[in-house]
This record gives sequence, C-alpha cells and structure tokens, in this order.
Amino acid sequence: MVNRDLCFINQSAINPVSRYRCLTTDVQRYSNSAVKINVEFKNSTDATANNIDSVLSELDFSIRRTGRSTKRTVENILSMIEKHGSATDDHGLFLLRSCALMYGEKPAYRCETAKRIWEKLHELNSQIDVRHYNSLLKIFTNCNHEFSAPEFLASMEKSKVEPNKITYLLLMQKYCNDGDLDGASEILECLKEKGISINVSVFNLLIKGYMKANDVSGAKNILVVMKSAGLSPNAESYANLACGHAANGNVDGIKSALQDAKNNDIVLSSEDYLSIITSLSSTVCSDYLNELLTMLQNVHVWRSEIMNAVMELIHKGSDENAFKLLLTVASPENYCATNFVKQLIKCQIPFGKIIEYCKKISDLGIHDYIFMNTQKAAIEFGNMDLLFALLEVKIEKGISVRTHDFHPIFFYYKDKEESIWLTLKKMYQFGIPSDFNTYTNWIFPTVSTANPKTLISNLQETRHSLMMAIDPLFEFYCYKGQFENAYSLTEGYPVCILPSFNLERFVSMYNYIQTNQKAYLKVLNYVLKNMGLYSQNAEIRYGKNLAKLVQLNPSLFKTLYLKHNELFGCSLSNKSLGMCSDILRSYNPKLLDYFLNLTTFEKISNPVMEENKLNSLKGKVVQIHEKKRMIDNLTFLLKNPNNASKINELKEELDKLEIQYPPILLSKLLYFYCCIGHFEGAKQALENLKENHTAFEIDFAIIIDYATMLIKFSKLDEAVDVIKMECKPHPNFAKQETVLQRVKQLFNVTYDIGSVELVQNLLSSFLPLSRNLKSNIFYEPLIKVHLHRNDLDSAIEEFEKCVKNFQVAPCLRILMKRCIILGNLKKLEMVMETAICLKDKQVVLWELICAFFDAKKKSEALKVLESRNNIDAHHVEEYCTQLYDQGRISDLLEFIVLICSRGNTDKEKIVSTVFTLIDNKNDFKTALDLYGATKNLLEWRDTTKRLFLDLLSRNEQQVPLNVSENISSKDFVISA
Repeated sequence: MVNRDLCFINQSAINPVSRYRCLTTDVQRYSNSAVKINVEFKNSTDATANNIDSVLSELDFSIRRTGRSTKRTVENILSMIEKHGSATDDHGLFLLRSCALMYGEKPAYRCETAKRIWEKLHELNSQIDVRHYNSLLKIFTNCNHEFSAPEFLASMEKSKVEPNKITYLLLMQKYCNDGDLDGASEILECLKEKGISINVSVFNLLIKGYMKANDVSGAKNILVVMKSAGLSPNAESYANLACGHAANGNVDGIKSALQDAKNNDIVLSSEDYLSIITSLSSTVCSDYLNELLTMLQNVHVWRSEIMNAVMELIHKGSDENAFKLLLTVASPENYCATNFVKQLIKCQIPFGKIIEYCKKISDLGIHDYIFMNTQKAAIEFGNMDLLFALLEVKIEKGISVRTHDFHPIFFYYKDKEESIWLTLKKMYQFGIPSDFNTYTNWIFPTVSTANPKTLISNLQETRHSLMMAIDPLFEFYCYKGQFENAYSLTEGYPVCILPSFNLERFVSMYNYIQTNQKAYLKVLNYVLKNMGLYSQNAEIRYGKNLAKLVQLNPSLFKTLYLKHNELFGCSLSNKSLGMCSDILRSYNPKLLDYFLNLTTFEKISNPVMEENKLNSLKGKVVQIHEKKRMIDNLTFLLKNPNNASKINELKEELDKLEIQYPPILLSKLLYFYCCIGHFEGAKQALENLKENHTAFEIDFAIIIDYATMLIKFSKLDEAVDVIKMECKPHPNFAKQETVLQRVKQLFNVTYDIGSVELVQNLLSSFLPLSRNLKSNIFYEPLIKVHLHRNDLDSAIEEFEKCVKNFQVAPCLRILMKRCIILGNLKKLEMVMETAICLKDKQVVLWELICAFFDAKKKSEALKVLESRNNIDAHHVEEYCTQLYDQGRISDLLEFIVLICSRGNTDKEKIVSTVFTLIDNKNDFKTALDLYGATKNLLEWRDTTKRLFLDLLSRNEQQVPLNVSENISSKDFVISA
C-alpha cells in the first residue's frame, strides 16, 4: 500500500485518520507521519530555549496519544516563540505540521494560524526550506483553502527555494480537489519535464480530480491507463472512486467501487472506510452509513482516528453521521462522548440538538457524567442558553442541581448586572436557593450595591428569601467600608452576625478610615452586641466581645468607650465591663491595667465580679473532674467523625489546659484526622504516641489509613516508611477483613499516581503481612498499575508470575475485559491459558462470560454461555449480587435476561435469589423492573411472588394483575 502521509496526497477527508499512538501503550501503532514529525523534532540540535523544547515535547506526546494537536497548545508555543524572539527551523516546521493536526478547529482557523506562524518565522528571520513550504501547502490543500498555485511557486522562487516532488504532488492535489483537470495536467507535464517518475500516487490524484469534475468514466479510465502503464491500482485508488460517489450521494456507485476492489483482491483498510464515511453526502440514507460502519475493523485500535473523523464530520455539518460514528468507539472508560459534545458546542450546533445527544449518550450508558461535562463545556464556550437548558434537563431526570452549579454562570456574567439578576430568577424557577457564600463571593461583588434600597428591591424581584440575603449583604458592606449602608440595614432588618464574621479583619479596617468614623463605631457596637451565642445573657455576650476588641485594638476600644454615651445615649454597662475585666485577668493580664485605668466600673460594687471570683475558686476544686469529663466527651464524640466541628472545639479547649492525652484517645484522634484528611493533626497525634507512649501498639488498620493520607498529600516516601516501620507478621488489628479493606483502599489511591516503583515499595513494606494473610489484594496492585498505565504486556507478565510462583490468579476478569475492549484475542487466549493452569476450566469460562458482559459484548457472552452444558448457580448468584451492590441495575436485568434465555438453567432459583436481595433493601422500583424483564421468560415461584406482593403492599404500589390472581387473597391484602 502506498504510504499516503509520505506522499502528502491525502484528501482533507482522510486527514482525520492518520495514525498515532500513545507512548505508554502497545495497542496502537506508529504512523509514518507521526514518526516523521517526532524524529525531525528529536533531531533538532539548534534548540534555543529549553522551555520551548519542553512544551514541544509535550505536544509531540499529545499527538502520539490522540492523533491531533490543540489550539491552546499551538497558541501557547507561538506566544513563547514571540516572547523569546527567535525560533529554529525545526521549531517552525514542527509548529506548522501541528497546525495541520488541529482537527478540533475549523479548517479556516487552521489556515489562519498557519499564516500567522509563517509570518512570524519570516519576521524572526528563521531559516525556511522546502519542508516548510510543503507543510504550509499541505495545510492549505487539506483545508481546501483558496490560493493561487502560480503565486505560491513564485514566492518559493523569490525565496530561492527549489520545489521538490512533494510540492508538485500537493499542487496537483489542490487542482484535483477543485476538479480543475487542466491545472492538474499542467502539473503532470511539469513532472515529466523534470524527469520525476509518475507513480500510483499521481494516478490516484487524477482519479480524485475526475470524480470531483463529475467525470466518472474518466476516473475509471485512469484505472485502465494505470494497468497499461504496468502499475496496479491499490486500495486508495478504489477508495478515491468511492469517496467521489459518496460526495455525490451515489450509493450504487460506492457499492460498485467497493465490489471492483473486492474482485481485484484488494482489501480496504479502516482508514479507507473512514475516508468514505467522512465524504458521504447528507442525502445518503442512514441505513447505508450503518452498513459502512460495520466494515470498520479493530475500532478501538483506531479510536483516535475515528474521533478525528467525528470532528471533521461536525465541521461539515454532518453531526448525525458523526454521532453514529462516535457510537463505534465511545464507552464509559474513555472521553469520546465528552469530546464529541464539546465539538458540537464549539461549532455552535443548536442547543436543542446537543441536549438530545446528551440524553441518548446517557440512556445508552456511554457516559455517566455527560450532563456534568457538557455543563462545564457550555461554561467554557460561553453558551449560557445551553447551560440553563442542561440544568433544566438534569432536574427533570432527577440529577441533583445545587447552588454551586450556578457559580460559574455568575462569574461569566460578572460584567453584566442584568444577567446576574436573570440568573437568580432562573435559580428560583429551578427551586435552587441562593446561600451566604453565593451572595458574598459571586453576586454582591458584581452588582451595584451603592443604594441598599435599590439592591433590596432587585433581590425581592428574584423572589429569593430576602432574609437569606440580608446577613451576607451586611457582611459585604462591612468589609467594603460602606459603614453607613451596613448600619442602615441594622435599622430596617434583623441582621444576624454569623460565626463566619471576621472581627479581626473588621477591627483592622479602623486604621485606614478617613471618614465615616461614627458610622463605623455604630456598626462595631452592633457587631459586639450580637456576635456570639444568643442563648447567653446579652450583657455577658457583649462583655466577652469587648475583651476580644481590647486585645485586638486597645485604642479602638478606648474610642468606643469614650464615645459610647455620645453615640448611643448611655455608657457601657458594668456587667459587660466586669465580664471583660474577668477575661483579661485570665488570658491577658498585661492589658488588664490599661483597661482598669481607662474604666471606672470597679469603683462601684460589682456583684458579677465577685461571683466570677467565687466561681474561679470553685473551678480549681473541680478542675480534675472537669478535665476527665472533657476527655470522656471527646472519646464519645470520636465515635462519629461527622462531629468534626465539636471535636475540634473540644480538642482546642483541652490543648489550652495542656492535657496529657491517654494513648487510646490519641489513637482515636489519629483515626479521626485520617478520616477528615487533616494531615497536620494526624501527624501530631502519631508523634505524640511515639514520643510519650512507646509501649502502646497502634492498630495497624489506622497506620494504613495514615499512609493513605500521606499518599494523597504526595508524601510518598513517608508513606512507604511508616508501613515498613509498623508492619509486622502479626500486627495489632481487630479484624483481618478490616485490614485487607484498608490495604485495598491504599492501593486504589496509589493507582492514580501510576508509579510502578511506589507500588513495588509498598508491596515490599507489606511483605511480613502478606505472607501471613495470603490474600489476592497483595498480588493485584502491580497488575492494576500496569493496566492504569495502559501497559497490557507488563500486566500479563505480572499475572503469569503470580500464577507460576504463588498459585493465585489475581485480576483475571479485569485482564480479560481489557483484552476484549482492545480486540486483542491473542492476549486474551494467553491470559486464559495461564489461568487454566491453576483454575478449573469452567471457572475460567465463567470469568470470560462476565468479562464479555462487563465489556458490553453481550452477544459474545451469550455464545460462551451456549457452549457450556451447565452453569454453576453459585457463580451466577455471586455476579448478580455484585451488579446489584454496584448499582448497575440495567446491567443486572440484562444479565438475568441473558441467563434466562438458556434452557438448562434454574431460572426460578436465580430470580428468587436476586429478589431476596432487592426485598432486603425495600427496593420496589427494581422489583417492578425485574418482574417486567422476566415475566415472559419464566413463572416466578410462589414464595417469590409472595415476597413481591408484600414488598409492593408495604410501599403502597399497584400490584400487577396477573401476579395477584395467582396468589390467594387469604394470604395477602393487595392495596391499589
């Protein structure tokens, strides 16, 4: 087959299917163009900036992985070159070729970007040779850009660059794309004059030109001429014929071209079929498109190229064809569906169609979070109409929509006040309340707040609760220095001072006040009177807050104290001053003298102070009992990590008392901090245990939790060290299952990092424990991390080691599923043969059935089922239980239908077992779905029917008539 990339003769429709692969997988193969780009980049010896080289390397990796480059990366590199002020010839060449691979952008934008790069290279006096001209010419040609071929050659001549064979072939491609056979003939004569051989590629271009000119007989005649010249037509020859017919909507012509290829023993590749699909006219019926899609082979190997073709189809306005092509590769395990929707938004497809596609994707189970990802994309591209429509659909489908979903909308409309109010109204229509954070961080900073009356009027028009907005508005006014507005709110509304109010921040503003000092003092007084627990006496609460004020800013306290009578018509109460004095005496004696010299309240008999002194004496007597009570309370609260705020408050109080914590309590604190992800707290608790309670043996399950948290905080070496230090052959733990579960959680976190070395180090640290427990959990991690890195060969190699050396077969189903998804039957057979050495063949076949089912290959699963004489009911029940526990209800129902379609299966027992699971969780909806799926396949047992009736009766649901008729009414009362 002629190498199309090296000949540079691909038509624009074929470009999406040039071959690339990720460096970390052996599934896909290198394409010649990818290798060429990469080699030329790596051979760059004149790199002038390491950072540019680094970004280009990342782009190179991205191209290998996805087969395309992105607008953002290309623009970033161009910006770096402009900033650096120089670019090597290899930099420019790589950047130009990357432009041709921006399939996510419209052809016009690719050409525009290529021109910008071209101008910048000339501006920087970069060395430009024929490769650069050919790269630019290829972009123009593939994107059907209008340009003059003679002028292009003239510019090369002016730059003293000699055209080569590739240049002339690209120019011929340009003429053939336009159907300009005269221009193509001129290039052909030029090739002959220069002694350049006329090969198959030239004839293939001419076929394309004749088809573009609607001269089918002329195109077919080229095949005859080729044969007479001793050249054999290849797959591209017939593909070009078929593409021409496809563009004209001639299905019979496509079939004829494909049949001719078959008659001549020429096999078209998936690349050829993709080129035909992307050339299809919108008039071609969908049935024939479906037929073409079945001709694609190894679609998962060609996933990147298929997605590039999907994008090209969307650019052409053939989004329906693009969706059908997407379905060949999209799955919950990749981002194809998300990329498809993002491309629709980018190309400004009507939002109604986008939502319909999202619904189809969701209903087909292709992507569980398609609405959320589309929501993010709508924000990214500023499509607010789509965003609101998506939120409405999510609410209709029962998907939770919360206040924070609207925050990006407020950010987008930050310069459009009217849109902010409209968005708030939309929130109300959706039944979503606004909250404190939304008002303070997203709404008030973006709307006009100078006039409180106007602002409140606008808030009322949104129909949201005004009381929910008043408190954040007061806080906003305080922090923005609008003290008169803040105080006016306190006069007209019951403003609450929430615990989030930062008194220290508000007090610090006093140093910068130039005007409105009186308004500031009035607001300060209101805050001091109302901040704190309302269950306390108002004067006591005010006194406590005065003590905070004295410690934060003594001069501000003095000003408030001296002007209190002038501003409010009364002096500070003795009770409040007494409480303030008491607190200062206990916590800040240095300020007490200042306070006493300023105030005069102690000259008057103060019963509150006397009472406080007496209480202080009593406190010393009961101090020991109080400490014990607090420790007991903390121990009790630690039973439920949801009491985090109370636990932290009590812990702070105990720390102030310098309590010596018992080791059991420290161990519980360590577990608590691990649960809530408080790294510093957990580290402090562990260090306390090690330093002060060396003989105490910590539960190893908690140590594993601590190591898991260390990994989350990227402290990998510390995690390995703590496991190595604490792991013993028989560590201290309550239940073996608990430890194994924690180990599994630890490795689940590790997989996301993708470090084989980290997994190996952890396994080495767990060695004393793994020898004792002998669980598959210790053999799975290396296999899973290799799979996470898309390194199937290494995963299978590790699997074989486990079977041979340890007589275990970990991750068998996962390995099978990965081989099935990749379409790699040889690797699948290898895994099965290895597993059969250890496990019974029937067990391995059952795992194969489950793997096919998990990979959405239900027909293949059925074939394996039919090949077996009998099925172990235990295996079926176990798999059904897994599906139900994972919430995969639709998969569960499909699996039961699949099993029940066989004759030699105890269907009734399987359904009865599954129904018992459903009944235990009072899940009447799934019960009804199960009945609907199986009512025509089998007759339920009477015991199952009774359970079904009882479940529906408990939930006051309508009972299907044909069920109720078969059960005696004496046993059950059936409610409508």
